[in-house]
Amino acid sequence: MKTTIKKTTKNNKTSKRKDFEFNNVLVRNAFLEIFNETGRKPKLVELADKTGLHFETIRSHVNELQFTPQSDTMRVLTPDVIASLARQCIGGDVRAIKLWMQILEGWKESSEIDLGFKKSIRDLMEEDETE
Repeated sequence: MKTTIKKTTKNNKTSKRKDFEFNNVLVRNAFLEIFNETGRKPKLVELADKTGLHFETIRSHVNELQFTPQSDTMRVLTPDVIASLARQCIGGDVRAIKLWMQILEGWKESSEIDLGFKKSIRDLMEEDETE
C-alpha cells in the first residue's frame, strides 16, 4: 500500500489579500487621524510617514479606496459617522433615531394635506352618479 503525502502550499493570493487588508486599515486610520488633526485631506507623504508604508503602497491603497479628486474623499468617514449615529440612537437621541430610520431603513414621514373640502371624494362621486 502506497502512502501519499500531500504537500500544502501557502496560497499566495490569500496571503497578499490579508496584507492588503491590514495595510488598508493602517491607511484608513492614518487618514482619519491626520484629518482630525488638520481638518484637511492628508497628503500621500503624510500617510506614508504615519503608517511606515512605502509611498507607492500608500498610492495603491488610496487609489483602491477611491480617494481620487473625482470622487468625494469625505466618504471614507461614512463608517465612523454611522457608528456615531448609532451611539446617539442607543443613547435615546430622538433626532438621531429619526435620521437612522430615514437613511438606513428607508422610512418616510407621511403628511396629510387638508385642502378644505367638506365632502369626501366618495360623496362627490355618489352625487355625480345620482344626477
